[in-house]
Amino acid sequence: MESDSDTGSEGPVIRVNRFKHKSHKQSIKEVHLPSALDQTKFDHDISDNESHFYLALQQWRQLNLSPAFIQFANKVHPLSISMPLLLHNWKEIVDLWKDTLDTSDDEALKALLDLLNKLAHDLRTTLAPSYVDLLEVLLRLLPRPISAPSLTALLATLSGIFKYLLVPSIKLDLLDQTWSSFRAVLPTCSPEVQRAAAEVWGFVLRRLKSVARQRAVVLMAQNLEGVEDASAWMVVLACKSVSQTLHTSAGSLIASLIDCHLTSDTADLSYTLLRRVLTALIHHCNNSEQFSAVASLVVDRFCTLSQAEDVNYQQLQRAMQIMSVVCSVRQGSRLSSSHLTQLSSRLASLPLDASFHSEILTFTSSLLTAGDMAMSAGPGRAFVIRALSVPSLGLMLCGVLAELGWGGWKLVGLPSLLSATRTLLESEPTLTLRLLASLQNTGKLGEVDIVWKRSVDSWIQKRLSSWEISDEWIDDLYNILSLSVFCDSLPPLLVPIIECLLDTSDPGADWKTSHANAAWVIGTCMHALSRCQSASWNTQVDLSAWTKKIVDRWSWSEIVLKGLVALLEACPFTSQSLPLVQLYSSLQSQLLSPSRSSRLSVLELLTSKMVKSSPAEHNALKRCLQGEEVSLEMQGVRERVLRIGRLYQVIRDDEPLSVDICVRWLVSQLKVNLRPIWSPASEALSSLAQRFGDVVWDIIFSELQQPQGAHQTPDWMTTTEAGGNKMIPWEEERSWRDPSAHRLRGAAATWLDRHHQRKVIISEQKVSDRFDPITFESQILITLGQCTSLAEKHNRELVTYFLSLAGPDAPSRLQIFKLRAWLKLFSKFSNPKALYATDTLRELYRSLISYPDRELQVVSLSCLLAYKSPHLQHHEEKLRLLLDETKWRDELTSLHMSSIESKDRHQLVDVIVRLLYGLMLEKRGRSRGGDRRAAVLTALAGCTDQELSLLVDLMLNPMESGSAARQDGPFSLHQVSSNVSFKQQTGYLTFLGDVLKNLGSRLTAYWPALLGTTLDLVANAQTLLSSMTADDAAEKVDDDTDEESEVGEVLNSRVLRSVRQQGLKRLADFFRCPVEFDFTPYISPSFSAIFTPRLELLDQENIQAPSALLELFYVWTSRPEFAIHLVQHDPRVLPKILDCLVAANAKPAVINKVFDIVERLLLYSVDDDEFLGLLVLPHISQLLKNLTTLVERTKADAALSSPITQRQISILSGVARYAQDSSQALTLLGLLSPLLRKPSRIVSEKTKVKLLSTLGHIFPLLTELSNPSSVEFS
Repeated sequence: MESDSDTGSEGPVIRVNRFKHKSHKQSIKEVHLPSALDQTKFDHDISDNESHFYLALQQWRQLNLSPAFIQFANKVHPLSISMPLLLHNWKEIVDLWKDTLDTSDDEALKALLDLLNKLAHDLRTTLAPSYVDLLEVLLRLLPRPISAPSLTALLATLSGIFKYLLVPSIKLDLLDQTWSSFRAVLPTCSPEVQRAAAEVWGFVLRRLKSVARQRAVVLMAQNLEGVEDASAWMVVLACKSVSQTLHTSAGSLIASLIDCHLTSDTADLSYTLLRRVLTALIHHCNNSEQFSAVASLVVDRFCTLSQAEDVNYQQLQRAMQIMSVVCSVRQGSRLSSSHLTQLSSRLASLPLDASFHSEILTFTSSLLTAGDMAMSAGPGRAFVIRALSVPSLGLMLCGVLAELGWGGWKLVGLPSLLSATRTLLESEPTLTLRLLASLQNTGKLGEVDIVWKRSVDSWIQKRLSSWEISDEWIDDLYNILSLSVFCDSLPPLLVPIIECLLDTSDPGADWKTSHANAAWVIGTCMHALSRCQSASWNTQVDLSAWTKKIVDRWSWSEIVLKGLVALLEACPFTSQSLPLVQLYSSLQSQLLSPSRSSRLSVLELLTSKMVKSSPAEHNALKRCLQGEEVSLEMQGVRERVLRIGRLYQVIRDDEPLSVDICVRWLVSQLKVNLRPIWSPASEALSSLAQRFGDVVWDIIFSELQQPQGAHQTPDWMTTTEAGGNKMIPWEEERSWRDPSAHRLRGAAATWLDRHHQRKVIISEQKVSDRFDPITFESQILITLGQCTSLAEKHNRELVTYFLSLAGPDAPSRLQIFKLRAWLKLFSKFSNPKALYATDTLRELYRSLISYPDRELQVVSLSCLLAYKSPHLQHHEEKLRLLLDETKWRDELTSLHMSSIESKDRHQLVDVIVRLLYGLMLEKRGRSRGGDRRAAVLTALAGCTDQELSLLVDLMLNPMESGSAARQDGPFSLHQVSSNVSFKQQTGYLTFLGDVLKNLGSRLTAYWPALLGTTLDLVANAQTLLSSMTADDAAEKVDDDTDEESEVGEVLNSRVLRSVRQQGLKRLADFFRCPVEFDFTPYISPSFSAIFTPRLELLDQENIQAPSALLELFYVWTSRPEFAIHLVQHDPRVLPKILDCLVAANAKPAVINKVFDIVERLLLYSVDDDEFLGLLVLPHISQLLKNLTTLVERTKADAALSSPITQRQISILSGVARYAQDSSQALTLLGLLSPLLRKPSRIVSEKTKVKLLSTLGHIFPLLTELSNPSSVEFS
């Protein structure tokens, strides 16, 4: 090994961080039951008098310093020094273990679990009487979020308990009870913990005896709901062994599972369990020999059921399901040739009833694909021919086998199908057509003879001669058109269908009604015609008439336009042409379509031989077509950008139609979901706007108001089949899934689905191009920003439309990102004073500067500065720096509001206050704006009191109030508007706290509005809370949130309590401000609504900590004139405050707060007799009573020296001077005299002097002392 010096001389040492953070979920995924080898590591030799428990205890005492474990170890150590002592004291040890586990932390948990495992190893069945209790305690730990090492220890302990207590037991009832408890706790655990716990039960399944093992499997299979995944893991882990082999218990486990599945009432769940188990075991085994035990079992069970004299068809169906899994996973490679031969011999005896079709289809398909050519040519051929005698089954079987690529398809399947085609078309036409079309589309139909072609041709002619539009006939037509190569007489049959449907009365309504609509039929038939020889239909079709009809009535349909274009391209010549002007008016809207296919079809139609246009128009159309033909992928971006840039060169001033075409196509590029082409398209439009401004404006503004392509999708296009297909499950666990089996189940489910063809037709009619109207609107505004002269020229229309969206009379608020896009456009106008409704816009900009969104503030400020006011223009840089995310603090530090010149002050202060108000409401950083608010409010202190009214107005505006509110007339509570959300109420109260802290004394003139609004909010929250019943509150409580944090809009007790609590805190802040203000006119009208409902439970609500209401009462005692409110409005206030002293389990913080209130009241009473008679004397008796109770609870000498007890003594001394009768004096004597007997280390000499002075005040009231024989005297 090299020395450190050598290593250092070679270069710097790179430190590698070996720690990699893992979430709790990730760490739990790696937890497994320790192997059997690890679990036997404590089986080393020890003396007869020793125990593994004691040795482990000694070891853990050195390693674990958890307080709970140390306490347990100290108690257990003398009870377990030797094995005899351990046997004698095991019950006490178990009881101590259970008690300690309840209070232990995660660190102690590992040691305690390991010790229980050792105890079970030492005592074995001696612990049987406590088995149920121990199991219950251990299972309670599974749902807890314990660490990975603790979970590993828990699994090992559970395994040990089962190994030493459950497995040796001969009582099956104990097994039933164990599984019931184990199963009950599994659904409450996370999936990761369920998998880990499943390993424990898999270990148990292996070790149980045959009878008990069978019983355990039955118990599991009978109740799988909720534990499907865990049950699968249990069986899989029990069956797996080392070296890719199966455990000896695998056969009995699988046999019991199969028996349960065959007779189960919940066959779906038991089939899922078996499918997962068999799939995982097949993946685990390396070859068929290692899987032979299970394979033979499954094959024998299937053969037994299929050859029984009295066949149970339900069990046979389920057996075929199981057999399908074994044959399909890994393409049946884990089945030996003898197994496959045995299974193929049963094909001839399988029933072909309709109820068996699903199971037969999957079983036979998996078997034939797993077999070799000998099987395909022998039993396979016979079964295919037999299946075709039942047309529906035979056709589905051929479809699945062809889709799976069966090796015997060409030799066996296809000849059998072709020979029976005529019969199948007569008996099962729809399914036969679907199969033939599928084979033709995939190239698996191959070469067919002339006789077969003529047979199919004649049948298709007969079928189409009576064709009418309906769901069933649409399916047939779709498949017939795929077979058009075999039908030479197809064109004369399609032309009448197209001509008939072109005259549909209302094409749009017909398309919205059903997927079987005329538009799809017309487009599909035209495509089919285009693939036929033009000579076969050219004389029957009047292309010009069809073109007129389609352009006039069907131009909205993408599929019809594509069909027409395909037909025009297939036609070598046209007898007549149509002028471009005649067609363009109907097609121009499709040039703005977000669908590339629609735009491409329109351009191809307008550039076809059918349309006559001028050279300039044709050139413009050709350039647009060349650009549209470029693929919408990153590889085609450069080419498309090049085409867009060259479009400007071909437009002539004397060709208005060419301009309209190019502008519309360029606008449509802004709808394409490919960002790199947006900017070139905007630049091209701005260039065209310089020459053809009116044309560009008309198109852009109409699209801004109502974009083309934002139509509603019909219901049939979005509606899916109810429920998913259960035959195609997808497993997240890799060992439970197999590509071959999944493909087979998918193919079978597809052919069993009678509506599959309709789903295909619907998918073909769905538009692949997604239109995003929000992005398109922002791109239109960006384009207008690049040609601002055009936008300013038409400002009346533009501003009118904007104010309808974002003005004061708009029906709803415009979204912030849309508002930013609009304001970016307005900020580029050179002369905003000339705009329509410029005053309204300017006022809107001023209001938006205070919005708590930095980007919106920046763009709003730009709009305002565009007016070039001399009062703001000189301070533009300062205003912009205040919105800079990195420099605003430095600029705020240098901002001196008082130094602003008077000529600029009116406008500049207004803007600065609004701007800073938005900054304060912005929630950024860890403190969520708290430090920012403090800094800004400090800067605003330089404003005059009159200028601060704007700040108050901004605060009260969301509350639908203002700074001038409630200045005149008596105060009364107002109802809070429903438009004021709880989020706004919480924000107002939070912000008000910072304002009162920094500017409270400066805003005294606006306190009526601020205080009144605060009282309204608290009263409203209290009223709503009072109206909510306890059940409603329990149902509506959401997740825990910080009471000072932002709350949602859900009406629940937590939100309302947060508003009420913050409101009471703000009221306390008002009283704390060192200003003279008369609160009586406000407290009196609101006391009954806010305070009275809380008095009944005041002592119960102030147990853990002083509530906001108690804090407010405490603040009232800060000044004598405020303390009067404690008795002025409700006589119960002070008694309820004093009751907090004797509330059950009241914390010292609450007691100290009440003592603060009492001490202040006693202090004010010294010099004010009126105050004494009003607040102190009426409550002396109750105070003494509560203090007596409090002293009785703290009789211990240690408690007497505590600060809180010293305060009690001090208060008792102060109360003594106000004692009025002998009963009060006796109470004081009983409280104080025992304290004089305490030693000085507990009650100091100074305190005793005070006590003696106090007793001297009360002795004159004790008339009983004049009698030496009285109890008091003694």
